[in-house]
Amino acid sequence: MNKKEASSSPKPYLLKPLDDAPPSPEQYARFYALAKRVFDEAPWAYLEECQVVAVERNAEETDFISVMGALGSHFAIAVYPSLVCLDWFMTLDRLPQSEASDLFFELPQCQLVFESKPQLFPGEKETIAASGIRFKNGKWPSAQAFVPGYYPWKAGAQGIENLCAALEQLLAVLDDNAEIPFAQDIHGPFLTRFQKDGAWHTDMRKHGPKVSKQAIAIPQDLISAVRALPKRVMCMEIDCFPMMMQVGKKGERAVCPRQLMMTDRASHFAFPSDIITPEEGKTWAFATAIPSMLRQFVKLGFRPATAAFAREITAGWGNSLCELLDIRFDDQPCDALLECRTEMEQFLSRRS
Repeated sequence: MNKKEASSSPKPYLLKPLDDAPPSPEQYARFYALAKRVFDEAPWAYLEECQVVAVERNAEETDFISVMGALGSHFAIAVYPSLVCLDWFMTLDRLPQSEASDLFFELPQCQLVFESKPQLFPGEKETIAASGIRFKNGKWPSAQAFVPGYYPWKAGAQGIENLCAALEQLLAVLDDNAEIPFAQDIHGPFLTRFQKDGAWHTDMRKHGPKVSKQAIAIPQDLISAVRALPKRVMCMEIDCFPMMMQVGKKGERAVCPRQLMMTDRASHFAFPSDIITPEEGKTWAFATAIPSMLRQFVKLGFRPATAAFAREITAGWGNSLCELLDIRFDDQPCDALLECRTEMEQFLSRRS
């Protein structure tokens, strides 16, 4: 599948509310009971990350479950909420290091992670104690939500509900001693749990992306203003990438700000950049970056004749935007921008 053309829910460029409602005591009790069963089963002793189980929650939503820890570190169960999210994470080893790291701040997932006690989020020691369940070997369960635009944080009520549902079905597969095949790519069949006539069943099934086209609201006055700008014969390399710094109060979900960077391919000149954060109470979405980019064009007083986008995840919306602005889309590597980004990150690292 060409990720640049892939369309799936959830979309990384659409705004979604944060799942900030705290889980109920009953949800925590259910989660820790399941975590105890997973820890005692230790599926990482005989499963690898690419042995994926699919769980059809309903007609619109399918989760994909991967077991981590075969290498003896980071014991966890990851739950990806779409086939496209799974596809990105299955190709991490084929991406440049910086682009692979970016994905953890771009695409959603939930994880049951077994952490050391000091690594738990605020309040987790108390909710574990309240469950009455004891965990050994210095591994404490943590329900973690990886939300676009933020650093990992405690899963909310909906997140922990979805995580529990996925864990229950994974344990059902393990209890049945079902053979979980290795997933070579997203096109082959997955061992799948699904409901029929009020009962859960297991079968090998193929899954396609859940396609749902949704319009992104872009200020029409900005579009008109940019289209009225003169074109400059140049290729502008563009990206809006996560800055590896945490913003926010201690003990709260930390924001991962984005930097909108625009660079001239020929001269490697970096135009003035813009720092963007998610809207309050919302996940990060590229819908936030698009108006910022248009305003930067207006400030510069021109639009480039050609534009290229440094990463596939940004090229996904950049291509359509170029058509709207009458700018030629270029799919060649953005070496100039990546060089500028590296220099900027090294500078910030020396200052920290």
